[in-house]
Amino acid sequence: MESDAQPTGPVLSSGRVTLRPFRAEDASRVAVSCKDPEIPKFTMMPDRLTEQQALAWIERRNQLQERGLFALARTATDTARIPERRGQP
Repeated sequence: MESDAQPTGPVLSSGRVTLRPFRAEDASRVAVSCKDPEIPKFTMMPDRLTEQQALAWIERRNQLQERGLFALARTATDTARIPERRGQP
C-alpha cells in the first residue's frame, strides 16, 4: 500500500515502547484492530474499516498534526514485544 503522506511529529520512547505518528504501512494493522468490537465501542473508529479507509484515516491524522492534533502508534522496540489482545500473536 503506497502513500505520499510522510508522518512528522513527536516520537516518544521509553526504551521498551515507542509512540510515533502512524505510517502508511500501519494501515493493515489499523484495519484489523477495528474488527475488535471493543475498538469502535470506545473510540471514534468505525467497525469493519477497510485497509484503504485506514490509510485515508492515517493520512488525515498526519495532516492534522500541523494543527497540533496527534494520533500516535504504539510500537515495540527490537527487545520488547507488545502483547496482543486475547492471546493473538
